[in-house]
Amino acid sequence: MPWAAKILLATACLAALAAADLAAAAEQSLATTPVASSSSDTDEVQEVSVNARRLKLDWAQRNELVQKSTTFVYGIAAVDFYKDYPPRWIEPVCLLLTGLPREAGVFVYQRVLEIARAAGAPLAGEECHPNLFIFVTSHPKELLRAMASRRFLVIFGTATRSHVDQFINEPAPVKIWHNTFQGTIGVGPVNVVVDRTRLHGVSSGQLADYLGMVSLAEIKSTAHLGDAQTILKLFDGLPQAAPEGMSDWDQAFLKILYHPERSIAIPRSNIARRMVEELVPR
Repeated sequence: MPWAAKILLATACLAALAAADLAAAAEQSLATTPVASSSSDTDEVQEVSVNARRLKLDWAQRNELVQKSTTFVYGIAAVDFYKDYPPRWIEPVCLLLTGLPREAGVFVYQRVLEIARAAGAPLAGEECHPNLFIFVTSHPKELLRAMASRRFLVIFGTATRSHVDQFINEPAPVKIWHNTFQGTIGVGPVNVVVDRTRLHGVSSGQLADYLGMVSLAEIKSTAHLGDAQTILKLFDGLPQAAPEGMSDWDQAFLKILYHPERSIAIPRSNIARRMVEELVPR
């Protein structure tokens, strides 16, 4: 599908989903980011240095780090059952993003794809049908209600109406609906709806890294972040107090999520152990 057609597709998606109470938002001339080839050249993912890489940890220090990593992984990774591996994309990701001014939209779009590439997630080429939709709107509830009204089964699958209503009415700055099955994200479309009114002070880099994290992994809706340095804290307080981008913990989690290994250990515990090996090699 050529870029021009995909621009029209993005516009048509909003037009089809938006009810009358979204007309005012449509008049704001929201720019649409074209879906580019996943093989496009993009800026490198920003790396945050970790002093621990330069340290030689003894057994006690490494064990303490493993415990902290385990707390982090168990606090964020959603699973259906205790011994499940956290869901990840198996199908190639085809992104469609709309609702940001063009320059910011292109940056966020490319950044999300670069994060996916760095993690090892499968990416579709230019000729693809979108399965990851990111909408930025000043009217998230109205948009989600229109989506539920017009395409309930396609978007929400077998979820109950009450569950979807609870999801829509939840006062979150970013709402993500993952369709997962047996540890796979993307068995149905993944929809991410960003509340534009909650983006004051948030940089394009912070937004892109946050969206990359929550789009590529199914994060608990009530994630326990503790004192971890993570982009997932972006909306916990002032954006200036949040990390400028993905932390080493975030990057290591995604990388290991997409490179599973056979182990008799409980999957999330194994991910935590491997994160420490990634962050502080022996």
